[in-house]
Amino acid sequence: MTEVAIRARWLRALCAVILVVLTVGMLVTDVSASRTLRGGDGTGETWTDRTRTRSVRGDGSTGGYVPAPVGTVAPTPVPVQTGACRDGDEWAMLSLINAYRAAHGLGALSLSQTLSDAAEYHSADMATKDYFSHMLADGTSWSQNMTDFGYGYQTYRAENIAAGNVGAEATFEQWRNSPGHNANMLSSNLTAIGIGRSTSDGSTYGTYWTTTFGGVVDGAGC
Repeated sequence: MTEVAIRARWLRALCAVILVVLTVGMLVTDVSASRTLRGGDGTGETWTDRTRTRSVRGDGSTGGYVPAPVGTVAPTPVPVQTGACRDGDEWAMLSLINAYRAAHGLGALSLSQTLSDAAEYHSADMATKDYFSHMLADGTSWSQNMTDFGYGYQTYRAENIAAGNVGAEATFEQWRNSPGHNANMLSSNLTAIGIGRSTSDGSTYGTYWTTTFGGVVDGAGC
C-alpha cells in the first residue's frame, strides 16, 4: 500500500470518529434542566398526620425587611373576628412560641391586634375559599394583607401558615420541624405576633392557621 493510500485511509478513519463524537454530543440530554430546585425556606413542605385521613401542610414565608408603604394605605377589610382576643388554642400557640423563644435566649413576642386581625382574615379566607397559599384568594400578598389591617411600619415581617391540625401543639410541631417556619419563630428581628385560626368542614384541610410577625409592637392584643 502506498504512502498516499495509507494517509487517505487514516483520514477517512479520523473523519468517521469525529462524526460519531458530534452525533453523540447532539443526542446528550442535560438532565440538570429537568430538575426542580426548591428554596431552603421550608415553603410547601408536606407532612402526614397519621391520626387523620387528610394530609397536613405547613408553609413559611421567607419574610424580610419591608419599607413603609408609599402613599395611602389600602382600605382595611372587615375582620372576620373583631379585635385580637384569641381563643384557647390561639393563646396556647402564643405560649408555645414564647416558651420556645425563651429556651433559645430570645424575648417574648407581644400579641398585636392589627397582626392578629390580618392573621384571622387570612386563615378564614383559606378556610372558606378552600385554598392554601401565602397569596390571598384575591391576589393580595401576605405582607400587603398585614398593611391593609393597619400594620404599615417599616420593619421586618414574616408569616407562617399551616393546615390540617385543630390544636396548637400539633401545628407548632409542624412549624418547629421545618427550617423556614422555625427561623421565623426564632428570629431576633421579630417582636410582635398575630395569631388566627379558622375551620371549615367543607374545605380540603379543615382547619387553617396563620401567624403573622413584625418588628414593631403596636399595642396590646386585647
